[in-house]
Amino acid sequence: MPWGGGRRGRVWTSLGLMTVLHLVGALALALALVLDTGEARAADVAPEPALKAEFMERITRYVDWPDDSFASENAPFTVCLVGDSPFADYLARMAKERKIQGRRIAVARVSEITVLGGCNLVFVARSEDKRLDKILAETADHPVLTVGDSNGFGARGVLVNFYRDGDNVRFEINVRAVDRSGLRFSSKILRLARILGKRP
Repeated sequence: MPWGGGRRGRVWTSLGLMTVLHLVGALALALALVLDTGEARAADVAPEPALKAEFMERITRYVDWPDDSFASENAPFTVCLVGDSPFADYLARMAKERKIQGRRIAVARVSEITVLGGCNLVFVARSEDKRLDKILAETADHPVLTVGDSNGFGARGVLVNFYRDGDNVRFEINVRAVDRSGLRFSSKILRLARILGKRP
């Protein structure tokens, strides 16, 4: 049974199966059931960290990393967790069963922020509020997808930031930070997000 099993089934139902099928077709079902609604009700799913881990994985499908982001064809996609991340267990399970960008997933807890430029995705926990500017200084100008789930993190330069809108989990994207990173975001994902910043 895929990771998340029956609990994920309840997520899909709550997001409107028939509408998604009509819009994107069966081949895009696994992605669209979460992302093409732009939201999910945290109350209708199992733990919120699991939902956000699913969002993170699916968002990577709409982002392009430069070829030189990886040391070799066999290099893993490295997910780095900074601070008191609630995602560690879920991402560890995901890493055993899935790939990102066609690569196996390596999950690492990181305390020394000077290594973050070598990660492909960095989740910054809310416990790192005081260090956030230093963390972003290490990832700026590198093709690193930074992700947070804290008030104000998006405005401060985190590329993708989750936020609550009532009972719903949504996400915002800082497009100025995206341009600086060298990553390319699909217009499809941008249409689903609350946009922060302005492109020059």
